[in-house]
Amino acid sequence: MTCVIDANVFLEVLYKRGRWKGAKAFLEEVKEGRVRAYILHFTLHRISALLGRPELVARLLSEVATWRGLTVVETTVQEEVAACQLAAEVGLDFDDGLAYYLSRG
Repeated sequence: MTCVIDANVFLEVLYKRGRWKGAKAFLEEVKEGRVRAYILHFTLHRISALLGRPELVARLLSEVATWRGLTVVETTVQEEVAACQLAAEVGLDFDDGLAYYLSRG
């Protein structure tokens, strides 16, 4: 299985929302390499901005950099423009549109 990880998966765990246990189990699978996943660099920036404190951001980034099943994806400005157009067509906001664009390959 290959997935695109949205910021909300991390936020479920960080804020112990209703589905945090399932989200944590999923992220552990990615960490161990049993599940293959992609995350946009933009998504990591979004989570980092919410964390705010540099020491927390450094801890998060250092941790996910070691995950065996995770690939961090960079997007170009041209890809982000294309993602905006696609998002507008299907009624998504920008960050969900980027994830949708990535998932379409």
